Amino acid sequence: MVMKSSVLGVDVGSVSVSLVDLSAGGEILHSGYRFHRGRVRETLKSMLGALAPGTFRAIACTTSTP
Repeated sequence: MVMKSSVLGVDVGSVSVSLVDLSAGGEILHSGYRFHRGRVRETLKSMLGALAPGTFRAIACTTSTP
């Protein structure tokens, strides 16, 4: 498995999931947005399928907890 130098950003909200693959220079390499309709896990798994998340340098996630 080849390690990328990009960062995967993940935002899971109350109605949707957003993903972005950012290069080391801040360029958007891939992005996605889908409504999850309460099926967060399935939606996220589907969106991550083509991105091979184990190859990213880092993964950044949002949270709504303090």
